[in-house]
Amino acid sequence: MVVAAPLGAQPQEPARTQAPQGNGAPQPERKPPVPAEAAQPQPSEKPPAGAETAPPKTHDANAAPAAEPSENGRADNAKARVPESPFAEVFSQLAGRLVGVVVNVSTQMAHPQAKMAQDAPQGSPGSQTPPGVPGAPLDDFFRDFFGEKGAPGNSGSPRAASLGSGFIIDPAGLIVTNNHVIANAEQVTVTFSDDTTLQAQIIGRDAVTDLALLKVNAKGPLPAANWGDSAQARVGDWVLAIGNPFGLGGSVTAGIISATARDIHSGPYDDYLQTDASINRGNSGGPMFNLAGEVIGINTAIYSPSGGSIGIGFAIPSAMAQPIIEQLKATGKVERGWIGARIQPVTDEIAESLGLEKNRGAMIAAVDWASPAEKAKLQPGDLILSYDGKPIERSRQLPRLVADTPPDKQVKLTIWRDGKEREVELKVIALNPNRPAPPPPDPEKPKSPPSVEA
Repeated sequence: MVVAAPLGAQPQEPARTQAPQGNGAPQPERKPPVPAEAAQPQPSEKPPAGAETAPPKTHDANAAPAAEPSENGRADNAKARVPESPFAEVFSQLAGRLVGVVVNVSTQMAHPQAKMAQDAPQGSPGSQTPPGVPGAPLDDFFRDFFGEKGAPGNSGSPRAASLGSGFIIDPAGLIVTNNHVIANAEQVTVTFSDDTTLQAQIIGRDAVTDLALLKVNAKGPLPAANWGDSAQARVGDWVLAIGNPFGLGGSVTAGIISATARDIHSGPYDDYLQTDASINRGNSGGPMFNLAGEVIGINTAIYSPSGGSIGIGFAIPSAMAQPIIEQLKATGKVERGWIGARIQPVTDEIAESLGLEKNRGAMIAAVDWASPAEKAKLQPGDLILSYDGKPIERSRQLPRLVADTPPDKQVKLTIWRDGKEREVELKVIALNPNRPAPPPPDPEKPKSPPSVEA
């Protein structure tokens, strides 16, 4: 955009004065007048009769500089434009390089309420039915645009659809997404940035951390993302989120890390990165990149009273996700340690009543029968101050430490009982995978903090 300069700043031709001499000989041109503030005519001075003088120049301190004239006499637009920020160039380069590793994930499953959906008024207000199912808000649009079959891929038989995102982590076709994106799916379809569509196989999934691993059989190697270290992420660091919001296709948003180690009380292993990058429904399973182009988080949930982005999104940190994905890749399942103790946070009042100098540790609320905790004679009311040599500053550290412990490992615990510290040893065993898993995170409402199992 060319910035128009004020009239007082327009380029001017130098003023010329030619006073005729008695012999009619031409005289050399005089120098153009110097700026008005430096050479205003004095009262006693008068310009020669018939001389041409330029009006004095005025200077507007707030005026934009005038565009320089080019050879053809027109203003040079390139010089008048506001220069682009080098920082903005970083985002465009990253987006162009990374969008190819992000995929759209869609699923289909039998729709048990098909008859109810058919009886519902089409496009009824407030309906949350996915497009392609009779009664969906956009069903009329899809029918008009694509014909009687409605939305693309709708074969006429009512099926529930789920839309989400994922990203490629292996050129051989391994794709990471959220477990809730593919839960109960009969068929999983992956769409790449070039609109190539492939059927995906579920390699493994983990409901506790809401992670899943898919596999597609591509004709050749695929572009893959690299893991980054989320432990190095700082509040205020810039991040990019790429995903498939509302099924619209690949979309890029940017923001900063608003908080780390965020607990939204959705499960025992909450340790989210919080961001203000715009994340909406459909972004689930998509990657969060740092400015080095590395995946430091998997976008999973949002906090929103309305269902849309209000700048509070949560991503599973790569430090938690990467080991889980490696286990799913190797065995298709996740094995966790278990000691059989339910714990709760330690409040300032509890710490003071027990004689602790400061609030720390995890309080045992209950002990499971025949568990390692019972065999080690742990009791409700005991405070676990350290686990396997690692101090417990906050209670929610303990479940993650126990889960990451290999089964059959002998560990030492420091506990606080009867006003003094004690040392206890126990043998960690494998968590029974048939135990009921905590509910998946609600993307709208963080829950109140319950006691959690270790």
